[in-house]
Amino acid sequence: MGVINRVGCDCGYSALVSAQRDAGTRSVTETVACRDCRELVDVMVAVVGSDDPTPLRRCPRCRGSRLAPWLPGGECPRCAEPMHEPVPVGSWD
Repeated sequence: MGVINRVGCDCGYSALVSAQRDAGTRSVTETVACRDCRELVDVMVAVVGSDDPTPLRRCPRCRGSRLAPWLPGGECPRCAEPMHEPVPVGSWD
């Protein structure tokens, strides 16, 4: 089961993301910054139990492919300032 975290920035931007590499029963996700729509999103990088090594890396909001790895404390996709530490708010599966 994966974790949902709220991350925010002093500029007012916030997002609900795993804020890490995470896994549910069917998929493995990774939090990235989409350089096309300037959002933090979780993208599917693998299917649990699949031998297919091809990551399914597309932004779920804009379908863009210009994705950059993002870790807690990383840059805000809107203003480039450091974001606040993640606060757990739920789970997903």
